[in-house]
Amino acid sequence: DLMALGLIWKIGDGESILTIGDHWLPNNKHLCYKDGNMPPSPKLSFFISDSGFWDSRKLRNHFSESNIQDILDVPITGFSGKDDLIWSRDSSGLFTVKSAYHLALSHQDIPSTSSA
Repeated sequence: DLMALGLIWKIGDGESILTIGDHWLPNNKHLCYKDGNMPPSPKLSFFISDSGFWDSRKLRNHFSESNIQDILDVPITGFSGKDDLIWSRDSSGLFTVKSAYHLALSHQDIPSTSSA
């Protein structure tokens, strides 16, 4: 689905976002828990400290180093703010027909041509 490809979560308090399964990491990167070590909560808020920053101790307990770096590269907008879905294909975060068109073109299967 084109809309699903372009939407990404902007992280506020992490309460609305599932750590595994929701699109909040750029470039559609996927996470998996280290050694099957699942946290007590599936919500991303589990990994955000009370002060509104990534909790590096919890991240180290549950993810590989490469996953941790990907996570730390994602900004948190503030622990008092709510999570918000934004359009990742435009710098404003707002959906535009033009950006959706370019996304559709980039994911279009281009048939190969063969010479007879």
